[in-house]
Formats: sequence, C-alpha cells, structure tokens
Amino acid sequence: MKISHGHPDLVMAALRKVIYDSQDEHTYRLFAILIEQVYPQNLEVFYVLMDLLEKSKDQSTRSIVVNRLIRTILNTNHSFIFTAFEWLKERITIYKNDPEIYNYYLLFLGYCAENMTYPAFHKAWHPQEEVEKTTTPKTQTLNQADLPQSLQSAITNDLQLSQIIHLIYIDSSQFIEPDNPAEIYDQMLDQNCPECDSVPEKMPALKLYWNSLKRNSNKRPFLVFYASSIHPYNETFLTALSKFGREIRVITEQPIDYIPLKYFTPSQSIKDILEWIRTN
Repeated sequence: MKISHGHPDLVMAALRKVIYDSQDEHTYRLFAILIEQVYPQNLEVFYVLMDLLEKSKDQSTRSIVVNRLIRTILNTNHSFIFTAFEWLKERITIYKNDPEIYNYYLLFLGYCAENMTYPAFHKAWHPQEEVEKTTTPKTQTLNQADLPQSLQSAITNDLQLSQIIHLIYIDSSQFIEPDNPAEIYDQMLDQNCPECDSVPEKMPALKLYWNSLKRNSNKRPFLVFYASSIHPYNETFLTALSKFGREIRVITEQPIDYIPLKYFTPSQSIKDILEWIRTN
C-alpha cells in the first residue's frame, strides 16, 4: 500500500472514507503506520487516527494506533496540542460509557497537558465567561430562516467535519406538493448531488437514490429537513423517512415521538446537529 505525499487534505478525506466503509483490522493497522510516517505533525493525522481507534475492535490494532497518537501529540507544536486538547475535552463525554476509549482519551489529555504552558492549559480547561456568553455559529438556535448558511459556516470552521461530510438541507416549506420526493430530489441537485437516471417520484425510489449517494460519494451525506416558514409534516412521510437510515433528521416543533424518526426542535442549537453528525 502506498500513500501519496501530495494534496494531504484530499488524501485524508479519502482515507477517512475508506475507514468508514472498511471492517478490516489489517487495513486499519496499515493506515495507522503509514499516515503517521507520510504526514507527521498534521492535525488531520490526529483525527484519522482517532477514527481508527474508535472504529477498531482489535486490541493489537488499538495498541498500534495509541502508540502513533502519542508520538503525534509529542512531536507537534503548541497550536496543534491546544486544538487536540480542546477536541478531546469535548469528545470524551461521548465515551463515558465505554471505559476503554474513555481511558485512552484521558491518557491523550494527559500527554497534551504535559506539553502545554499553564496559561494555555487554563484557557482550554476553563473557557473565559465572556467567550462562553458570545453568540457563535455553534450556539445559535435552529429557529432561523438562514439555517443552511449558519450550519454551513459552523461546518466550514470545523477542520474535522468539513473534510468528510456533505450536509444537505431540504426546505420543506418550499414544496408545492407536500412531501413530494421529486421536489426533495430537486433541492438535492441544487446542492451538488449527482443526477440519477430518472427523477424519483416515489419514496422508495428516493430511498434507492439516497443509498446510492451514501455508497458512492467522496463525503458522507447527511440530510436535514427544516422549514423557513411553518410547514406540518404528515405521518406517512415521516414514517418513510425513518427507513432512510441514521443520517436523516427533521427540525420541527411538531411532536413526532410516535414515529421512529429522531428529530430536533427549533430551540436546540447548531452544536446539537454537529454532535449528531460526529456520533453517527
């Protein structure tokens, strides 16, 4: 296996897609060894190695990955370590019920802390109150007409997510016919999704198109339905959407707990959507 030295961002995005699609521990071990050699001191290497650690179920693979992560942390600059520390501090809460991953995260946090100045550590561990109170794209609520722009801004500013996901926004209030698959497909085309042989006019056809998109895209697609103006969803449509997979969410005030489809309310924050994407 050979990894190109050119275009590291493109290479990392391709590697992360292979990791997501693969179940092969031998492939994981090769990637862990090669990328750290080819791209030393690269923040994306850190993220790829973390993906490998979380995806792997083999102890020998995890040992190799942990060793590479420690070397990556110890051989990088202060800016890298600060960013990695902040990411680990936020990520560790997700794995509090997975003792092995949780303990690895604590280990990496310790290595980062040992290689940070005290002011940098204090700033990362205790964010200033005025910073916490500042409205940022991540703390904005989902109750806004310009939601796609705000979400895209938050994703663009996230080094990890911007390389690996394609978030598609469907404004259901623009439908002429409520919940028409052809109109959903039309909005997807406007957001750089590829055309299919025929327009999906039924939900099963749209589901086949969506599955093809997930298999063949360079970036993993996620689909968010929202409404820039009031738009009620019908039960049949929501039930059909629930069969599309875990990469689908609806933003609505309409209670849909009786349908097996998870949703966000407009009062939730953009950060909640980013966390959903990271954990799926």
